[in-house]
Amino acid sequence: MLLAWVRTGVSLILFGSVIERLGAQMDSTGFSGIFGIALALLGFSRS
Repeated sequence: MLLAWVRTGVSLILFGSVIERLGAQMDSTGFSGIFGIALALLGFSRS
């Protein structure tokens, strides 16, 4: 059960960093950057 939470946390961290990088490449520092950071933080709290 713990391994599933760790895997979910790592997935959220990776997905959040991808969203944040895509937002930075498109020169959009608004919603996508905040959403990416929030997903990464959520992933850290889960793992």
